Amino acid sequence: MAKLDASLSADKSELTLRTFECFSSSPLIEPGYSLRSALFQMALKQMFEAIDQS
Repeated sequence: MAKLDASLSADKSELTLRTFECFSSSPLIEPGYSLRSALFQMALKQMFEAIDQS
């Protein structure tokens, strides 16, 4: 489960990530992935949903 709190500027040119929390009963990062890529993959869907809702 991931929780993302972000805001989008009025002209939709800037997305500000305020908080990101992630919880799982299994390892969050698969072998061969970096922390950066794992976090990006988890947040990507929610970021697009936030943009679409604005």
